[in-house]
Amino acid sequence: MNVNTRHETESRLVLALGSKLLPFFKAVLVYFTVLASDDSPEARGPSWTGVLLKVLPVLGLVLFVLLHEGLSPGLLGPECRFSRRVLLGLVLSALADALLVWPAHFLSGMAVFGAAHLMYITAFGFQPLRPTLGLALYALSAWAVSLLSPSLTGALALGVPLYSALLATMLWRAAASRPPPPPPGAAPAAAPTPAPAPWLVLLCPRAGGLLFAVSDALIGFHMFHRPVPNAQALIMATYYAAQLGLALSVVGRGRGRGGSVGKDHVSRLHLLRDKPRAQRLLPVRSGVRSRRVPE
Repeated sequence: MNVNTRHETESRLVLALGSKLLPFFKAVLVYFTVLASDDSPEARGPSWTGVLLKVLPVLGLVLFVLLHEGLSPGLLGPECRFSRRVLLGLVLSALADALLVWPAHFLSGMAVFGAAHLMYITAFGFQPLRPTLGLALYALSAWAVSLLSPSLTGALALGVPLYSALLATMLWRAAASRPPPPPPGAAPAAAPTPAPAPWLVLLCPRAGGLLFAVSDALIGFHMFHRPVPNAQALIMATYYAAQLGLALSVVGRGRGRGGSVGKDHVSRLHLLRDKPRAQRLLPVRSGVRSRRVPE
């Protein structure tokens, strides 16, 4: 693929994804516009208006996944296993968001978010394993919980460490996962969305998992350690960005990942991962200098 063709494909991808993400971005804009006002739901206390404003961006991502996969019964098929579980994770996240509007339901909201993480974990799977990364993230999670532990009492003393372990597992699997190669001899599927570049297929889940951990760390430190300035804005900005990354991970992995070009990109990604670092230079046929392919 020459440079002009690659740029054209990337432009088509941005337009195709952007149109499906418009409800999400509009809902985020409305949320932060209201949050910045003196009469925001946060200033007035828990309300159903606050619930609606808070969950609409995530529901926009639910709509994105449905549109990406075609809004058809085929979403129940085995080729949509990844997208289906990400979709369930988003739905559970929206429910958890609603529960957390009321402080009395904090434990219930945390439990539902834990179920959402289980959906993301099963979507990404455990191949490749990368145990060293997992151990490092569990150690970091244990250190963070140790800072909060003096303020954790009752059910929180058990619930927060369990939730932190699930969050660390989700981040581990999102960072370690790679899209599966297409089945040998599989016919290219027609898809309205151009195939994404390999770096995008890897970046979205990693960024999503990391930002989710940052958002939840801000919640924990703000509630149980010391107040964080502008906590609500920081927590929700990183949270919505995290869910966006996780939702975008269906691009290049589900049925709507693109036709033969998508299959070629995923296959090339797996070939590159098996090559030594020194060999990861792909010549561009147009004569432009070789470019390094991200790991």
